[in-house]
Amino acid sequence: MILGIVAGQKRNAPPPAPAGLAFDPANIAAGFSLTESNTRLESVSVASSTANLGKGNAYKNSGSWYAELVISTLVNTSSVYLGVVSATFPLTSSSLFVSGEKYSFYRPNGAIFHNGQFWTGGAPSYAQDDVFGIAYSAGDGKVKFYKNGSLLFEVPGIIGSNLTPVAVTTNVQGNVMRMRTTPLHLPAGYSYWA
Repeated sequence: MILGIVAGQKRNAPPPAPAGLAFDPANIAAGFSLTESNTRLESVSVASSTANLGKGNAYKNSGSWYAELVISTLVNTSSVYLGVVSATFPLTSSSLFVSGEKYSFYRPNGAIFHNGQFWTGGAPSYAQDDVFGIAYSAGDGKVKFYKNGSLLFEVPGIIGSNLTPVAVTTNVQGNVMRMRTTPLHLPAGYSYWA
């Protein structure tokens, strides 16, 4: 048996970065570590502000889109929010109530912050290693949240906004969030966010 390298091929070349959704290195708060082709976000020394954001790399203002994130390490259920956010929402904020911005954040313990309001504290919870899905329909403005393929909660009122998936942490270090590049659960009528 003869082994060799094809002309032009590099030995031990890294695999190509996955196409599609990832965190945007230019749109993450200081203190986050970004690895695994920008799909793994860890809070290593985040600021003491209330909200520290890691935004996705694809913004949508038309169509129906779906993304999935997974919290691989959850320090506590009050320290992470997953959802969607507008392009202009600041990367760090002293409050989750930012006037004039379009967003919807869902905390693992069932609290939802939506367009400047505390929406509910009684939504179903999700946990570490659950596949958290976010469906956004720009036409009717609805944002739907899923856990392992099952609908958790739906909120209205983000019509035609330029949104991207987001992971938000408080000043707690050690949370790890992953953006999935391919979906496990894709609801009918949605395209995977890319």
